[in-house]
Amino acid sequence: MVDQVEKTFRDESYNTIRIVQEPNTNCCDVIATSQDLTNSMITKIVDNIDTLGKDILIELMLLGYFLRATPFLVGLYNRRSELEDNTIYFRLDGHIIALNLNTFTQLITHKIHPQKIAKRGGYMYQINGEELKKIRENQSLSRKFLSESLNISIKTIAEYERKKLVHSHIHHVEKLEEIFQQSLKIPIRILDIPKKPKKIEQNRPSSQTHNPEIAQEISEILADLGIFQYWTNNSPFDVFFRLPGIENQLQIISGVFSNIKSEDLNRLYNIAQIVKISTKMGPVRAIVEDDEDIKQCKRAGVLPIYSKELKRAKEAKEILKILSIR
Repeated sequence: MVDQVEKTFRDESYNTIRIVQEPNTNCCDVIATSQDLTNSMITKIVDNIDTLGKDILIELMLLGYFLRATPFLVGLYNRRSELEDNTIYFRLDGHIIALNLNTFTQLITHKIHPQKIAKRGGYMYQINGEELKKIRENQSLSRKFLSESLNISIKTIAEYERKKLVHSHIHHVEKLEEIFQQSLKIPIRILDIPKKPKKIEQNRPSSQTHNPEIAQEISEILADLGIFQYWTNNSPFDVFFRLPGIENQLQIISGVFSNIKSEDLNRLYNIAQIVKISTKMGPVRAIVEDDEDIKQCKRAGVLPIYSKELKRAKEAKEILKILSIR
């Protein structure tokens, strides 16, 4: 299925990078950016969308936020049934959108946005409540009439009409369309959904981080200087951090390396390609230990930082100076 997703993107002239990691441990499989750079998507492909651990979902969400991209799950089924066409499934409290392969293909290939939302209480459609009110008044129908026709309260009708966009039970929308003799459903423009995760808590490197001892030392320096840091375990990047005074620009570290190996070089190359296809991201860097590692980074198109320079920094502005050196 990963091949199909990547081909769908490429057929529509998206620039794509496939993430080469263990498939069950990485938080994404394909990163894609449209030619005009208006849409970036981070996609995780899995048969059952409910088999992914929360840690992977959180990193998928955060990666989407950090890179200003829409995080997607593309799957075949959930723990209850097959995923339906023309339907979106929310995961992680609504921060991640899941689709089946056909709905995903319709979105990317034909720009057809899904209309149906799967929720615990049943399927929903999105409608324009303000437009609903106009149509009702133009047809001289009362809220009482609609409430009796739909077997819901007048208060619920009033609540619908006060909102520009509202999710309503599928049977209610179908009944309203029957009464008004016109379509009310509004496609859900999922690429426009704001990417605003919950408050992001700082963390520290784990035992899964590349060269955890060096990473821990670097993390202590960042913490002492009051620099925000977020270390990942399941993404192509090791750490994102933000310097005081330039909060709108994340610094991206692809890894902490000592004696770069061939598999590290491949990883660095892939990361450099991700940056190359998106102008929304600043330069990616790698923290290295020696001159040979610096040469390897430059071959891959990743900017190196000497770890010893970071260790000498006493103020955040010194970190900024180090990062400004190309």
